[in-house]
Amino acid sequence: MAWLLSSGIPALAKGPLQWDQWRLVPGVFDVAAPASPAVGGGILLETDRGLNQMDPVTGSVGFIFSAFRPDPGGEEYLAVGTGLSVPGAGCRWDPNSVFVLKSGVPATLLTIHPPADLAMPAQVPGVETISGMAFDRWGRFGNRLLVAGTHAGSSIVVAVDCNGKVTRVTNSAPLMEGGMEVAPPTFGPYGGALIGADETTGRIIAIRADGTSQRVAINGLP
Repeated sequence: MAWLLSSGIPALAKGPLQWDQWRLVPGVFDVAAPASPAVGGGILLETDRGLNQMDPVTGSVGFIFSAFRPDPGGEEYLAVGTGLSVPGAGCRWDPNSVFVLKSGVPATLLTIHPPADLAMPAQVPGVETISGMAFDRWGRFGNRLLVAGTHAGSSIVVAVDCNGKVTRVTNSAPLMEGGMEVAPPTFGPYGGALIGADETTGRIIAIRADGTSQRVAINGLP
């Protein structure tokens, strides 16, 4: 079980956050920003049963692609297409598509075009398990989709363009797993870097486009 939480205060408020338990949904392990109106406009949820969409008004939850099911025990993270073009690739990300990581060897990146189409644009070789992904919306990684996995005690990060071309960013980043995000340029010395967390130690990690990494903080909450 997982609670989805909501906050009713402005994003830039100076005071403490006031969170509400909004909706209890079984088996959730990833949440994505609202889908485009063409897909339904709801909040996307990846659960141990598949890809779901939550109505932003009623909170009702339903499958939007019943043909996709995660592997037992897998955590297939998801992201929504940005609509941004990728320099040099001659294409742009479809904002009506949902991208899902599929566990296995090699790990696979799937493109879902609700309600009926499923494609496999890329594979992520050389990883034992997948650990997260995030779109670059700021350009440091060329507006590509960043995918992280683990191998031999380190994180491997690759960048995938909208044609499915996979480029290795690093083979030796610190371990991290779960929700990841590319920081905006205003995020101090880590602006434009991929930010992730090591869920066992609580370390927050930044990975730059040149493949170098740096510890951002230790949150004390492994």
